[in-house]
Amino acid sequence: MSSLSLYAFKTCLQFNPVMAEPGLNQHVLVFENPNGVRKCVISMEGHGKDEPHRLTLGYECLRSPNIDMMIMKTLGFPFEHNRASRDLFVDVQFENIESGEI
Repeated sequence: MSSLSLYAFKTCLQFNPVMAEPGLNQHVLVFENPNGVRKCVISMEGHGKDEPHRLTLGYECLRSPNIDMMIMKTLGFPFEHNRASRDLFVDVQFENIESGEI
């Protein structure tokens, strides 16, 4: 809940408990862990307009910054290493990569 409050404070996003069916301009993000898994998993199903986004919050990522990163990824923010401008800021040292691991 503190991560969601922080997002609401720093952005234009607003998170509310779902008490009724969402309206036309609202979308549902479901936080769950029905099987008690340890890792966080973003479900790729339900990313349309009619289905909720599902984020399985495992025990290993219930603290900041891990939970923050998973919420951002679920909302559509790319991971930093996937940014188009990544190669301007990252220099891969190929000589340090073990053979067969490139």
